[in-house]
Amino acid sequence: MNLFLSHLWILTLDELSQLFTRKRALIAFVLYVVMVGFVIYGFSRIDSTMTDFLQERGIPKLNGKNLLAHGGNFPGREVVSQLLDWPITFVLFQFFAAIWMSELIALVSCDVISRDRERGSLRFLFLRTSREAYYFSKFLAHFLLYVCIHIVSLALLSLASIFLSDGLSFLGVLEPFLSYSWSLIPLLALTLALTVFASSLSRSIVGALLIIHLLWIPVFILLTWEIIPLFSWKMVVGIVAPFGQFALMNGIGNTVLALTFFVSGFLLFRRAEV
Repeated sequence: MNLFLSHLWILTLDELSQLFTRKRALIAFVLYVVMVGFVIYGFSRIDSTMTDFLQERGIPKLNGKNLLAHGGNFPGREVVSQLLDWPITFVLFQFFAAIWMSELIALVSCDVISRDRERGSLRFLFLRTSREAYYFSKFLAHFLLYVCIHIVSLALLSLASIFLSDGLSFLGVLEPFLSYSWSLIPLLALTLALTVFASSLSRSIVGALLIIHLLWIPVFILLTWEIIPLFSWKMVVGIVAPFGQFALMNGIGNTVLALTFFVSGFLLFRRAEV
């Protein structure tokens, strides 16, 4: 066990260092930073402009409670009210983050396994370490990277929102920051596990990308048709609305799917020729 943990630590650090030297990864990260920078600034400016517009006309800023005061009762009313009490910039950012983080993972990590297999370096690596340590380290390194990217993006959004809006304080952004920091993590794990699974099947980048996007089809059918009660549309809602049963379904459902793809990919990798 100590040898496994030692190899896992060394391989994880090595993979993290290599991630910042790959041209495709660097291009993807630069585009991500530019895109997120524009989105954060744009969302923050819109929120600030709307607040100033309402204040100039003596109109109190709308929140979940006064907006839904005359809306009556409907399913999910409390969830909608809680979301409307948060800065709209955070809600929109989380919605788009679920899309662009999934694509970022697919673009950067699609060759996480196939890259070493194509170069023929796996047979030499396995003379010094085990397949288990290699596979786990790949997933761990990429997972830590994407979690950090998302949390840093939310932190920048929080700072921009406080700086550009006079009506927001640190406490006003703390709850959505903490909630959205964790609520996207199960989806990141699922997307990465699916990507590693695809990379274990294909030896080429194009093939891995094709498999990744094709695998989303059965996942989408599983969620919309609710073939299994554990997996439903509530998993997706819980990413943007991390409250009550939606948060629970997001945490459990996406994690179970991630473990399924992770274990399946590992079993394929163990039997694959290097």
